[in-house]
Amino acid sequence: GTCCVLKRDLNLPFDLTTPMSLKRFTDCWSVPTSPSCLPLFNKQLGRPVKVIKRLLDELTSDMPIWSGYLLERREYIHWRFGSLPTSPSEERLDGLVFESGLINKERSKPLRTKPIAMFMTTLFIIIDFFDYLLRGVGQVVFCSNPISGILILLALGIQHPFLLVGAFVGALSNTLTAHLLSVPFNLIRAGLFGYNGTLCGAALTVFLSHSPLLSGPGAEYFSYFKILLAITWVSATSTVIHVALSGFVSPYNLPALTMPFNLATILWLFGSISYNYFYVVFPPGQIPTNAPINQIFAPSLDLVFGGPIRGIGQVFLCDNVWSGLIILVAIALCSRISALMALSGSITGMVFGYAVGVASDDIRLGLYGYNGVLAAMAIGGFFYVLTPRVFCFALMCAGFSTSILGCIKTMFSIWNLPTCTMGFCLAGFTFLLCKSLLPFLIPIPLPELTTAEGHLNWYSKKLHHQRKLAEMKAHQGITHNAPDPTL
Repeated sequence: GTCCVLKRDLNLPFDLTTPMSLKRFTDCWSVPTSPSCLPLFNKQLGRPVKVIKRLLDELTSDMPIWSGYLLERREYIHWRFGSLPTSPSEERLDGLVFESGLINKERSKPLRTKPIAMFMTTLFIIIDFFDYLLRGVGQVVFCSNPISGILILLALGIQHPFLLVGAFVGALSNTLTAHLLSVPFNLIRAGLFGYNGTLCGAALTVFLSHSPLLSGPGAEYFSYFKILLAITWVSATSTVIHVALSGFVSPYNLPALTMPFNLATILWLFGSISYNYFYVVFPPGQIPTNAPINQIFAPSLDLVFGGPIRGIGQVFLCDNVWSGLIILVAIALCSRISALMALSGSITGMVFGYAVGVASDDIRLGLYGYNGVLAAMAIGGFFYVLTPRVFCFALMCAGFSTSILGCIKTMFSIWNLPTCTMGFCLAGFTFLLCKSLLPFLIPIPLPELTTAEGHLNWYSKKLHHQRKLAEMKAHQGITHNAPDPTL
């Protein structure tokens, strides 16, 4: 009872007559496979599809400013729904044609709902834009999920409303700059050109303050406006740095991580020393001092249970426990393995801080946990398939990133600058370069990155296929090749 869409009538870029391609089509749009459901499907889905396709074609020819963007949208609709009208002046559109014969080729009525269709298309573009904008917010913690992005923004708003505004403006500037630079749309849609801007906005919101040179009525609001302008500029420059750095590390199959955010933010804060309208606030816990012995070993319930949660929140510069919990829930909504690794990395950083004699207040605020959070998530399941040995390797990376933090804090304290996530980047690059010599590491190609669960499921199926193939060769008496060193 399975129906097959005729490729010659819909002009799809792939053949729907094979089981896998038909499953791909039905998974995306829930196309009914029972012949009795076909008339209902044609009435409910066919007409909106035709309206959207027709309007996108008209807007592409009538609005040259948006032509490049809408052409990409048309290609997306083309993949989803089939062929587009051949001419903008075409009065009628062909209906959907199915091989089952229950629906014949029909001609639709002339399209006379252009204002409504224009509203629908504009709404579609706006929703699609906010979808990958929120994915960019979630990509800070390796979550390409718009719901996770919403929860993270909610957590920032609980910390401080202006922190939410700064992060959102940074993500918006980062994404729009990527569009203006014609970055491949698949990278923008995955949120890869939004997370650096989110971090730039959050960091500048915290580290830049009201300049003492500004006084008088409205001076505070003028300072907020200046900070938002700085966020817009720094986030835009982080896009250029991201493109340049990606070209530099791509031969090694490495991601840029959050290094564009570090370079753009630290360079701006370093320049703020000579900018009269910007005043850098030194964050608490950044000044390297020898703490008294009674402040080093001062355990408490707030430190033991609140420290790891605050370490997760400090990725977005939040020291509120509730903000950290919401961010942890946002991560778990996308990947439970990543949430577990985030909590493990924060605990590892806290334990390392105790081992080297860091003041308990710094540990309680999570300042020695956020680098470990990102390092453990990156190595433990996202860029490598999670195995018991990879889990230990990820915790080692979390500890190494925390140890780098102390060195960077000592160097940056000379210029009164924060360390941002430099510890995570240096440790992450180091541990990602180990994949060529360590056989127990199973790297995931960058275009295939999804979630830790997806990577683990892919590797399990690969092992199952290899075992079946080995059993089949053994049964047939064929000498099999040497075993895979990654098994």
